[in-house]
Amino acid sequence: EELKDKLIPCPVRCPCCGRLCANPDPSHTVHYACGHYPRGFTGRYVRFSSGKEIASTLMCTEMKENTSVYEPGYQKAITWKEFKEKHEDWDFGESDPDRHDFEEKAQKAWKKVGPRFCKSFRTTFTEYGEQSA
Repeated sequence: EELKDKLIPCPVRCPCCGRLCANPDPSHTVHYACGHYPRGFTGRYVRFSSGKEIASTLMCTEMKENTSVYEPGYQKAITWKEFKEKHEDWDFGESDPDRHDFEEKAQKAWKKVGPRFCKSFRTTFTEYGEQSA
């Protein structure tokens, strides 16, 4: 149990991409991750006017305030700004300069295993989600 606490100081996951919290302070009140995953790993998708749902490959750190966020299982989107307000206990790390290396590796992993996640979430796989319109 002690080793687990040292390896995973906080078991809380990012509500958008699923990345584990990296805050080592046991009494922290704000969670953060050192880089994020493509959002498709948790079933997040982009819905096009045709109704097609394509897995989102944007990282949490790449989201813009007015970007639509669809929650798996819900038909109505909310904006990224609303999503962040709903999850005030998370710092999504848009300004973290050390995130780029991890996120580049996560994007490469998406290209290899993303199809399995898309099958599970019933979304369409593409390497470049939002840019695939």
